[in-house]
Amino acid sequence: MNRKFIIAAAGTVLIGLGALVFSGQWSGNEAVAANNIGGDKSWDKSEIESVIHDYLMDNPEVILDAVNKLQQREQNKAEQAAQTFLQKNRGAVESASAGAFIAGNPEGDVTIVEFFDYHCGYCKKSLVGLMKTVEKDKNIKLVLREFPVLGPESKFAAKAAMAAIEQGKYMELHLEMMEAKGKLTRSRIENMVVSVGMDLIVFNKAVSNPEYEKVLAANMDLARGLNINGTPSFVLGDGIHHGMRSGDELRTLVAEARSS
Repeated sequence: MNRKFIIAAAGTVLIGLGALVFSGQWSGNEAVAANNIGGDKSWDKSEIESVIHDYLMDNPEVILDAVNKLQQREQNKAEQAAQTFLQKNRGAVESASAGAFIAGNPEGDVTIVEFFDYHCGYCKKSLVGLMKTVEKDKNIKLVLREFPVLGPESKFAAKAAMAAIEQGKYMELHLEMMEAKGKLTRSRIENMVVSVGMDLIVFNKAVSNPEYEKVLAANMDLARGLNINGTPSFVLGDGIHHGMRSGDELRTLVAEARSS
């Protein structure tokens, strides 16, 4: 459990208990001690600490309750902020901005945006269900957004995918890298580049384009605004979904988006 939440929650509980002592609203076995401390008697730090200590020892679940409540409050705030960001920036999120690739039906009535990493196992497991959903539906716009968070090899793979756009081979290289097992080294990706029919010399020049760093930074900004920290993550309608989704789950989300 996050140490920050425990400390904050404990502080909240202690402040609340101190307020009860001061106000004389204590109940139960601690009432006697509180009354002894209250009234006209000057406060003694050790006595207050003793009352609070005894209460927490008798009711340790109070701390856990406070931690859970604080976590839920922080989660709700983050989700609300992400929703506000999505409503204000939907155009950027769902467009080909920041090096995203549009697959499926560009005029589809429902848009799925996937933030993914080429070394993410759960992204790879989601691939078949995602692609089958898009291929079968025929009215889904799929936005594939590079989000390399798993190291330098992931960043190079993302740049390689963007370089493939320039040769009209994005989807071919994307599928090769997503279906591959193990680490995607530069030499391995270069072999894939050749195998999908790309010009390797043109590729090596394009992949070194410094503009790709700006493109990936823009993707990171979008993810940050959407409270997306890991992969895969999906934006579908007004929903922001974290983690792997099966084909059936995606189809259910698509149907919900259409009916909303």
